[in-house]
Amino acid sequence: MFSSRNASVMAQVRDWRQERRCHSGLLRGLAGSSRARNLDVRFERMCASAQVLAQRLAGHRKVKGVRYPGLPDHPRTLWRSARCAVSAA
Repeated sequence: MFSSRNASVMAQVRDWRQERRCHSGLLRGLAGSSRARNLDVRFERMCASAQVLAQRLAGHRKVKGVRYPGLPDHPRTLWRSARCAVSAA
């Protein structure tokens, strides 16, 4: 989304967009800005869903192994725990 009070700048931007066929209407721009505003909420939900999925897969009898950093037996989790314990001391 782009805006300017300078008519010649807006004409240049409009021409550039038409040449490259990249039209971004007002609604599309507003949708993009609202997605950016709630990115943190969406990211938290995505991580929570991934955690639940990893736990369910790890507990399934047909699954041999799951490598997900949020699981307690993941090597990075053990490494991070040890490192944080050393840093706190």
